[in-house]
Amino acid sequence: MVTAARGLVEPDPAAGRVRIVLLDGRALTRGGGLLRFERLQMAQDFALDANPFRPRDGPREMTFPELWARARGRDGFPPDPVHAAELHSRLVRALSMPGVALLAVPLGVARKRTPGWPRLLIALAALAGYHNALNVAAGLSAAGALGPVAALWALGAAFLGLSGALYLSTPGQGARSPLQRLFRAAEALTLAVGRRKGPA
Repeated sequence: MVTAARGLVEPDPAAGRVRIVLLDGRALTRGGGLLRFERLQMAQDFALDANPFRPRDGPREMTFPELWARARGRDGFPPDPVHAAELHSRLVRALSMPGVALLAVPLGVARKRTPGWPRLLIALAALAGYHNALNVAAGLSAAGALGPVAALWALGAAFLGLSGALYLSTPGQGARSPLQRLFRAAEALTLAVGRRKGPA
């Protein structure tokens, strides 16, 4: 184990390497002794051209500033709709989180002795459908068929508007609302199917 009060990085452009130099430190030897030193140059060299990270795989692994610059053409290249679609898709998904919370409230309000599986199925179907719709819209935007506003932001606004409308239409437990009527219809259908399958 080696520790030092200070350290330096000495580049060697001719050799294409950098070396680590430790100053005013201590080193613990294998025999348990303590070695003090004023300057220690590490034997391990690090190549300057060796990238410790793998190349990033497309726009999904780019940061927001990189996507913004690439989508706007501020990095010296023409504006790319693929990067613009990824940027707007991330923003829409992030801003859709309040809609998930608003949707959870009317789905969680239920009468006593009411089965919860219809609400769970509706929640899963709504989130899966919204996720797939955003993927399709992002694909259309990346292909240049639709702009990000028409393809992605319209979906986000529709999801937030629908979630907010369902939230406002559910004043409390047992109150009549569009979702409550849907749940009662599902319960009636379940009872009807159960009666038909029952003993004659």
